[in-house]
Amino acid sequence: MPLDSTAIGISLSIVGCVLFAALEFYKRKEFEISHIVLVFLAIFAISGGVEMIHAALVGDSKNLPSSWREYLGVAGMAGIGLSLNYVISAVKKVMAIPTPIKKSKEVRE
Repeated sequence: MPLDSTAIGISLSIVGCVLFAALEFYKRKEFEISHIVLVFLAIFAISGGVEMIHAALVGDSKNLPSSWREYLGVAGMAGIGLSLNYVISAVKKVMAIPTPIKKSKEVRE
């Protein structure tokens, strides 16, 4: 079964949010479901932004108003920019948390 752009976007979003959840659990030892869901949606919005830019570049100009291509291109770029900004800031926040140090059972005298 060939994957269309929506299936690819969903797949990348799932992989991205699983990686983020693993990073968050590694650094914090807990999950925040809202962060994981927002990372999923942000990554999925990036694929939607790419689709909008692609439609602006190769779409049929006879079916829509004359300025539709500009609107799609700008909306795609804005969606990608905002989504990337959120994903990067979420990862930076998690990375800023120090990893807990495991105490050794050996005690030196």
